[in-house]
Amino acid sequence: DLIKIAQLRRVHTLTSTNAQTITEPLARKLVEAGLDEIIVSVDGTTEETYRQYRRGGTLEKAIRGIENLVKARKVLGKKNPFIRLQFIVMRHNEHQIQEIKLLGKRLGVDRVELKTAQIYDPNDPNKILPSNSKFARYKVNSQGLLEIKKKRHKGCMKMWEGTVLTWDGKVLPCCYDKDAEHAFGQATATQTVKNILNNPMSRTFRLKVMQSRGHYDMCKNCHER
Repeated sequence: DLIKIAQLRRVHTLTSTNAQTITEPLARKLVEAGLDEIIVSVDGTTEETYRQYRRGGTLEKAIRGIENLVKARKVLGKKNPFIRLQFIVMRHNEHQIQEIKLLGKRLGVDRVELKTAQIYDPNDPNKILPSNSKFARYKVNSQGLLEIKKKRHKGCMKMWEGTVLTWDGKVLPCCYDKDAEHAFGQATATQTVKNILNNPMSRTFRLKVMQSRGHYDMCKNCHER
């Protein structure tokens, strides 16, 4: 319903998923609603590799979900949603980069995206940092700790590029707020997204980020502009 409402107002819609619950009926509803884009996370081409990061899920279900989306588009004669298969490159799966590209081609997705992993502990105790520096957003400094390779910019424009809503209507500053720690409010029938984005909490957050990314931990660990 939210997607349909957004489409009526010409708002571009995008959602991220692990595709574990995308059945044929749900895939059809998503296509009919007019969803513009969907990111499907698949971080392994074997069950063992996949489950090492996506715990509780299965590669089989992820593939089936993608197949249902592709099929629904074809049956309904639609080009959208644009399907982006996302593969986070980590040490345990970097050997499957070529395989994920082939899998994406076989499934009929529109794009395969290789994403660098976001690591929260500079000691990297879980050995997530890939061996190939091309696919790492961090480097190891002289103290043996991880630090972002790219220079952090003072401000950030992501907060003006789009609006992020969680499944239960919380309005977030951006997609990096994975645990909704900095939610500006919750959209309801009487509390609009527009009002939430202009409330004192959201204004203060944006102001602090534009002054310095050091105000928030998630911004310190981010390389976006």
